[in-house]
Amino acid sequence: MCEFMMVALAIRKLMRGGKHEQLNKLRQGGRSEDMHSLERELANLCKEGIIDLDEEKLRAHDPQLFESYL
Repeated sequence: MCEFMMVALAIRKLMRGGKHEQLNKLRQGGRSEDMHSLERELANLCKEGIIDLDEEKLRAHDPQLFESYL
């Protein structure tokens, strides 16, 4: 399981400016640009019955965001 982020212009600006805390927001909202957050991918695997819901709540970086994708 991994997160995937396309390096778009907005992301480059954040990285160069040292604003790493804002990268998560861009990745979570960047689905149209083929960016995938860990929480969204974990939720998809739970929906497909591949992984256990209770186990993955512990692995998500943001459990509330994870639950919102279910």
